[in-house]
Amino acid sequence: MAAKDRIVCPCLKVTESQIRYAVLFRGVQTISDICDSTDAGNGCMGCHEEIAALLRRYARSATVPVNA
Repeated sequence: MAAKDRIVCPCLKVTESQIRYAVLFRGVQTISDICDSTDAGNGCMGCHEEIAALLRRYARSATVPVNA
């Protein structure tokens, strides 16, 4: 059984895998980009710190050019 995807933004039910996909394959680079791309962080904004940490983590592991 696969592990359940962790919800990062409880207000809008956005998961870590959605954020990871946006960073790795859509080239998002800022919290504002994540808000526009996934809606995460557009509610109470309490998840912005966690979104910033995920941006740092996944931006380092990106294997495709940002402009691809």
